[in-house]
Amino acid sequence: MKATAIIMLIIGILCGMYISRTTYQIEVPQLKKIKSIVLIQKKTIQELTDQDAIADIATLLKGKKTQQESMNNTPFNVSQKIRLEFHSKYGDITFIYLYKKDNQHYIEEPYNGIYQMSEDEYNSITRYLR
Repeated sequence: MKATAIIMLIIGILCGMYISRTTYQIEVPQLKKIKSIVLIQKKTIQELTDQDAIADIATLLKGKKTQQESMNNTPFNVSQKIRLEFHSKYGDITFIYLYKKDNQHYIEEPYNGIYQMSEDEYNSITRYLR
């Protein structure tokens, strides 16, 4: 009887730990506050001021959630890293990174979270670099 109670207690603690894991949500500025988005990949820089393009990118990024924390200012050991800078109408700049790693596509918001994205979503954003 005591063994069963101890096992149930341990299972309860483990379930509680799993459920209470921190969930991160990507922080994309509100559309009405974004003046432009600058995409930077190596020496290629593309500034987008068209509101349809800005809305397209913001919509693809919004609402993404993860439990994987970002603990760096910039991703490392990744390929095809792209920096997206969101320039606000008030002079603020926030940024995130898109990249590929191990045949997967990711969004990383420094010191927030690392989010997975589909190849189609990745390509929908990177097409603006061309």
